[in-house]
Amino acid sequence: MPDVIYGVDVSSYQGEIDWEQVKAAGIAFVVCKASEGGTASPDRVAYFKQAVKGAHEAGLLVSGYHFYRGSADPYVQAEVFFDAVCQCQYEMDFCGALDVETTDNTSRSYLSQTVAQCMQSITDKWGKHPMLYSYVSFLENSLDLSYFGGYPRWVADWGWCEIEIPGVPDWECELPSGWSYTDCWQYSESGVVAGVGGPVDLDLYWGSAEQLKELGSF
Repeated sequence: MPDVIYGVDVSSYQGEIDWEQVKAAGIAFVVCKASEGGTASPDRVAYFKQAVKGAHEAGLLVSGYHFYRGSADPYVQAEVFFDAVCQCQYEMDFCGALDVETTDNTSRSYLSQTVAQCMQSITDKWGKHPMLYSYVSFLENSLDLSYFGGYPRWVADWGWCEIEIPGVPDWECELPSGWSYTDCWQYSESGVVAGVGGPVDLDLYWGSAEQLKELGSF
């Protein structure tokens, strides 16, 4: 069986987190929301900076994600994301991610082109390709995946039961048509992890911690 490491992704919705407990629960990595759309939120950035600091000092691998808005300029969004990352006390341990799950009433063609522009801009700033995150039906219906063949993949496919870490889910991750793998799998939106005061998204990465650090390298 290949290496598997477990992670969580969080936002300010989770509130204060005891990262030492999260680490002790078997979590190896965290992806924290850094930004959304084309305007920076001081409160969101402050939460992101604190989460990165706490998780890093607890010994977790840490990175950030940006929630993409189809109605906002893709290059401005890349700048907002990277600016938040640069404000952190510690460097990110692995590539960032672009969370794309709303069209904002834009067309499939327009959204695909602008998401690709944003991801290329993030690549240019970061020096690594970001992950593309979404759920299967959105990937299939709202994006032209031919634009994203060279980017790491993070697919959301949730089960219907409460899951505690650690443990590989007993179902296979559904993938969009044309994809034979995903690098990361978000397998629950309602996980239970010590140190987090409510439901939290659960993720796994098919590989080792060292491989995660190199994800998106070119």
